[in-house]
Amino acid sequence: PIIMCTWKRVEGFEKTIIQLNKQTFKNFKLFVWNNNPSLEENFSYILRKKATFEYEIFNSQENIGGFGRFYMAKKIRRKHNLRDFCIFIDDDQ
Repeated sequence: PIIMCTWKRVEGFEKTIIQLNKQTFKNFKLFVWNNNPSLEENFSYILRKKATFEYEIFNSQENIGGFGRFYMAKKIRRKHNLRDFCIFIDDDQ
């Protein structure tokens, strides 16, 4: 699993998705924690239209900043077919 928080950088988010598409190792799933519900549709649209990999997005009603990545890690910790480790990235990679 790869976990990314996002808040307002729609352009950076899209660039990160494009970069992930270029990875030769495709056996990953992206989990997005969105801290900005007003941009929910923007982020979801980018994922639907651009992502060539598996993903899930969670839209938080409250901006908890970078701590969202830790909540997401705990949430997916024992999901079926996921490893015991994860990778954190930022939406401005």
